[in-house]
Amino acid sequence: MMGSNKLFGQWIGQISGTNFGYLILNVDLDRPNLASVHVDDPQQPFSAMVDIMVKDKTVEGTLTGFFPHGQLDKKVHLPQVAKFSGNLQDNHLNGTWGTDVKTEGQFELERYEAFIKNPPDHVMKWGDFRNWALDECHKKKPLIFRGQDSSEGPLVTFFHRTGRRNLLR
Repeated sequence: MMGSNKLFGQWIGQISGTNFGYLILNVDLDRPNLASVHVDDPQQPFSAMVDIMVKDKTVEGTLTGFFPHGQLDKKVHLPQVAKFSGNLQDNHLNGTWGTDVKTEGQFELERYEAFIKNPPDHVMKWGDFRNWALDECHKKKPLIFRGQDSSEGPLVTFFHRTGRRNLLR
């Protein structure tokens, strides 16, 4: 299937219909046609792999490899296959979905990327920061501090800085 860097990123939103819940779609920069989806459905949370095809502003995909989070409720039948079709408008993806177990509905997703440069809240010398951080660690255990080499860069992980989003991969 053909993919597109148009979908790169982490998409957060909701599904509605026969099922409802929150979902996250993760699309890596180097594999834009293969993604993962995580759905927080109150009946049965799950993850699945997604094959994606993008043509202009139309996005179509197939979900397979459904994996339940937690113990699988015996009353719930996870699908083997699901299909979706949506319309891409800038950082919004909206459309419909359906499965082989006759569940169906709509979805709304918005791309969320934390690569926005913000000015630092506070600027301090290294010694002052070290003392502050050690003091905070003693007051609130356990804390971990991390940072970047520039205070103007976004505070994101190396995983994200290298164009990765798909945690299952």
